[in-house]
Amino acid sequence: MAIYPSEPLVSPSNAIFPSGSAGLATSAPAITYAIRALWPLAASTAVQFDLTTFGEDDKFADPLSADFTAPEVDIIGGVESVSIKRGRDDNLDAFSMGECSITINDQDGRYNPANVDGPLYGLLRPMRQMLVEATVAGLGTVTLFRGFIRSIDHNADPHRKTTTFALGDLFLYMGKTRPVFTNKGSATTTGEVVGVMMTAMGVTAETEISTGDVIPSPGVGNSSTGETALGKVQQLLEIERGEFFVSGPGVPIYRSRYFRDAKALTATFKNVSADLIVATDLERVKNKATVQREGFSTSEWSDGVSIAAYGQQDFSAISSPYLVSGAQALSLAQWLVSQRSSPLSVFRGITLIPKALETAGAQYALTAEIGDRIMVENTSVGQPVLGYFVESVAHQIDPLLHKVRLSLTPIFNEIFLLDTVTATLDTGILAY
Repeated sequence: MAIYPSEPLVSPSNAIFPSGSAGLATSAPAITYAIRALWPLAASTAVQFDLTTFGEDDKFADPLSADFTAPEVDIIGGVESVSIKRGRDDNLDAFSMGECSITINDQDGRYNPANVDGPLYGLLRPMRQMLVEATVAGLGTVTLFRGFIRSIDHNADPHRKTTTFALGDLFLYMGKTRPVFTNKGSATTTGEVVGVMMTAMGVTAETEISTGDVIPSPGVGNSSTGETALGKVQQLLEIERGEFFVSGPGVPIYRSRYFRDAKALTATFKNVSADLIVATDLERVKNKATVQREGFSTSEWSDGVSIAAYGQQDFSAISSPYLVSGAQALSLAQWLVSQRSSPLSVFRGITLIPKALETAGAQYALTAEIGDRIMVENTSVGQPVLGYFVESVAHQIDPLLHKVRLSLTPIFNEIFLLDTVTATLDTGILAY
């Protein structure tokens, strides 16, 4: 499926300038796509998720393993549209499961899971893996999404039969498995816990895991609580304020909150967006936060100026055993209020058309990732040049057009330092 808009949707004189892109070709590249799927047979003995199995007696000997270069890989034709979204809309939200929807023209019912005469009957079940790729002429192939099938819906309209695959990324698996790992005690860090959970789940492929904060005694374990891997990560990040997401190629990534402060500029956007959202919104304002180190006194922080202007609007209260002291609880409350006490008037998102951009810009649009640090300027709306972090990446693809939508959070507050001893929670520095 190739994209060839009848005319550029963005002036060729405007461009994205990734760091170090000077001298690259400026022609708009050809882009093609491929959807790959694996349909393995069920195993008789295997790891089982949650209570029983996925669909009848469906079990998987190695649910995370997939070789998309193998001869038996199914390259799906007749694709009508692909929709992808990964990440979160705001830097204070928890990361959501990455989702992908693929709709194909399926007139012969090849991908109809109820078609007993179909060549794939009995294999079209949830938790099979699929891959969405884009190839930029002369630059190589990029994986836009890798994930597990959640559902397969076949529309049997005789005039236009279609099948839609709904996929989720590794978060889907993490929300259904309860890894057992040892309580590591007070010497462990957030990153070590994430790494232990990945290993306990059987994630042995590529990962990106930073160190993170030292966790106070008694540390964490999962032998008695039986929490899901995803639930445990979200508990830790509620306090640590780092990020955990799955990249387009399916790599689980944990980055501590210090990562963003050290992140280099990835790209500068100037007058390139096909759809630029500038917003100020009362609903985003929150000006009072309550944070408690579990079992100890509660710390509160509020912004009186914001309350006088917009009324008091509270964050949901946080209580966690992973805070070390009341001082740190107060610092977290202060940081939360600093992020939301103003409604702001900033870019909240931009939309890019890869085919309408120069080669360097198209390449970045296809490889844009959560956590990228970018600069945005648009002379038509009078918005000053500001730095932003990418919070979510969304792709909308059909045979005529590919849009990449990036949700943004402005960089208007540097890290907050409690003191300057060392970069761990329990020895002094607190950089939210």
